[in-house]
Amino acid sequence: MTTTQPKISILIPVYNTAAYLPKCMDCVLRQTLKEIEVVAVNDASTDNAAEILASYAAKDPRVKVVTHEKNGGILAARLSGIAAATGEYLIFLDADDYLDTGTARACYAKAKKTGADMIHFHFDVRVGHREKPPFARQVERRLSPYDGTLLGRRVFEGAFVDYLYRWNIVGKCISAEVCRKAAAALPPGYYIMAEDFCFYTLMSWFATHYEPLHKKCYHYGLEIGVSAFTLVDFKGFIRNCSVFTALNAVKSFLTAQGAFEQYREAFEGQELKILGDLFDRWEHKLIQSDRTRGLQYMFDHYESAGLLRALAGYFAGREDELAVLMGGMPEILSRRTGEAPKHIGLYLESAVSGRTMEDHLLRCAADWMGNGLQVTILSPDQEAVQPPEGMKRIAVPAPLAHAGADEMVRRVGFWNTLREKHGIDTVVHGAAESSHLLLDAMTIRLSKLNFIALPQTGCHSLSSSSAGGFIAKMRAMLTADSIGAAAEADRRFYASFGIPCCLLGDKAAGDPPEKIIAGRKKLLWLGCPGDPEAETAIFAWSKVAPAFPEWKLCMSCLTPPDAALRGLVSLIDTLGMKDRVEIHGDIRAKEDDRFLADLMESALLFTLSDEVPNWYPARAEAEGVPVLTAVGAAPEELSEKLTEVLNGAPVPPRERPAGNSGMELFHPDLPGPVSGTEPLRELLEALNRYRGNYEPYAVLPEARGDAFAPLYRELDALGYRLLPETSPRRHFIFRAVRFVLKRLGRKPPQ
Repeated sequence: MTTTQPKISILIPVYNTAAYLPKCMDCVLRQTLKEIEVVAVNDASTDNAAEILASYAAKDPRVKVVTHEKNGGILAARLSGIAAATGEYLIFLDADDYLDTGTARACYAKAKKTGADMIHFHFDVRVGHREKPPFARQVERRLSPYDGTLLGRRVFEGAFVDYLYRWNIVGKCISAEVCRKAAAALPPGYYIMAEDFCFYTLMSWFATHYEPLHKKCYHYGLEIGVSAFTLVDFKGFIRNCSVFTALNAVKSFLTAQGAFEQYREAFEGQELKILGDLFDRWEHKLIQSDRTRGLQYMFDHYESAGLLRALAGYFAGREDELAVLMGGMPEILSRRTGEAPKHIGLYLESAVSGRTMEDHLLRCAADWMGNGLQVTILSPDQEAVQPPEGMKRIAVPAPLAHAGADEMVRRVGFWNTLREKHGIDTVVHGAAESSHLLLDAMTIRLSKLNFIALPQTGCHSLSSSSAGGFIAKMRAMLTADSIGAAAEADRRFYASFGIPCCLLGDKAAGDPPEKIIAGRKKLLWLGCPGDPEAETAIFAWSKVAPAFPEWKLCMSCLTPPDAALRGLVSLIDTLGMKDRVEIHGDIRAKEDDRFLADLMESALLFTLSDEVPNWYPARAEAEGVPVLTAVGAAPEELSEKLTEVLNGAPVPPRERPAGNSGMELFHPDLPGPVSGTEPLRELLEALNRYRGNYEPYAVLPEARGDAFAPLYRELDALGYRLLPETSPRRHFIFRAVRFVLKRLGRKPPQ
């Protein structure tokens, strides 16, 4: 046996891997290159690993054993191994893997021939003793070396910036000098997750020459067993959150090197992947009862901007699921700034003059400016918006219906820059029906901006969307400083949740005169088809229509559920009114274009509910179309009123609610909570029951989840009787059921 300096040191962290250790030790001691040493670091193993290592050290002087009295994690073990190693180059090997016997010789020869201080070789990925499945080959490709030479800073950039190769520490032969420099530069801390990313980033910074070795040297065990489904409680999840230590260490290191700004974009890309993995663990591994606490912990212990980017990327297109998974509203999302608004950012998804709600809000914005506030219009970048005089416009990343992770990450970045770059301190969100409202609200709140929401609907939200969508909207509303309601019923609804809320309507400029309907031959009804008022309108029209054969009824609907529309069509057919009634679906989905077209063709707009947003009647009056309000009218009463109007009677002026142009939104003395009606209290109780009793993982994508809701409710009821809420076993059972249903791969019956 040689007594000269080893050419290569093989470092093996050992923690409770006694079952694999003999095979691992045998493979390194049989290396064809004999000038090696084996540094095994026993990281406080509780099995018989210490005895196995002692026996190998007694038989072969090349084996050096380092013992930790307290478990410190794999990176701490590797650092101890680096300190003890005496070889020119180091190879890192996990104790449950093994090396090809020619690995050390091939690596040393390649290093000496090329002068490289980093050699990267190929993996052989195995899954037990089975035939290699396709996903194992995919892992091999991901871990394979870059097929080329990298010199100088390109070694670092190849992994960190350009993703030419992976940053795994195993699978590489690295100069001992490079490893020691990285160890000396590593900030102190407890590294238990993402430790390879952290330490290899430092190694690659100090490396100057990278070479691939096209030889399968590393035999990697990809075991898929019970551990893949193991659940953790809050204490276990905190260990997962140690990725924050690794990310902060890399950021601190690059900052110390004066290079962070140069590589900021690359760092944020790496951060996005690592934090995305953490949110995957939060969703699938953390028990239900600890999710709210876990989310709070993440935002308390890491920069919110990075977390929000990862949250948006991970849950892109799944805000309904996120809302339910949260379980409750983390306290951090309820923190108010306490600042008086000075510069308002008015967000409109389709801010084009001529559309009803948006046009109304632009008039409000002009009023705000008249009261001394600065206003900037925020709108999607594909809209060529010409803001009113004196207002600037800033482009917002477009809210795509099924936005991917990249689009959502860019959108989050936009909200995060409003204060710093544009001086905006308050966001008035005029698109509260947006599919991205929850992430918008979270980002606005965590960016320390005031958040004011202007929902188009309130009471009808539950009937017109999935339960998950309703909870997503309500979670967002609960973070708002104040809400501008579109109708009095909506104001009562939101105020009953304890949210400061005022009625946002047009100021009346004197009493409008009575009007005679124009010569058009269409009546326009506006409302929600899921409400009794829709049936009232149909029944009343069936009584009136025979006397006025040239007239038609057009029904422009707000947020209609498909089932309600089918019911209306069935009723119309039953009454023989198919040729006398037109139904147009969700006018908001068409950005009010359909409503405006119907309005311009109509002689009269009539409503039966005070829950219709104020700006629709206001727009009708602006276009010279009379508005007949018959709140709560029975079919007979409504048919009499319609008959009178069609026979030439003047339309009386509608009663306008005591609305305002919105200045109350910015006042701290907004009207507080109000007592809801009995039906409203019942709705709130139902919502609370849903939050408390409906399993969060029961919310599936809209295309297939709702059809399984009855099954989930039955399982929930059974689960709550048999197992406590915090039981990982119950959580595991529901996850398994959800997995099976999602794998059915079929669209459920509508």
